[in-house]
Amino acid sequence: PIYSVQGHAVPAASANLAPAQIMQLIVSTAQSKGWLIDPISSTEVRATQKWRTHSATAIISTDGRTYSIRYDGSTNLLQSGDTIHRQYNERVHALEDAIEKRLYQRP
Repeated sequence: PIYSVQGHAVPAASANLAPAQIMQLIVSTAQSKGWLIDPISSTEVRATQKWRTHSATAIISTDGRTYSIRYDGSTNLLQSGDTIHRQYNERVHALEDAIEKRLYQRP
């Protein structure tokens, strides 16, 4: 199934930051992991990662207390209904882990 992050709690170390500041940390983390960022608003972005002939796109959002990563599209990842190639899920898991570590460190 397509992996989705819904309402992942922002660690206490970053809980006092404004939503836009949290999004800034998320964006810099995603970019450091090779995701291209297209801003939608101050608290929502479209993130795309491309490799070989594949691409994965997700919407990342935050309300300041939680953040979410939702599937938004893919190319050559065999998406059908709610299933997709494991590479998508692995990349989103890696992004989630990197964001979690960055928010624990605080700015």
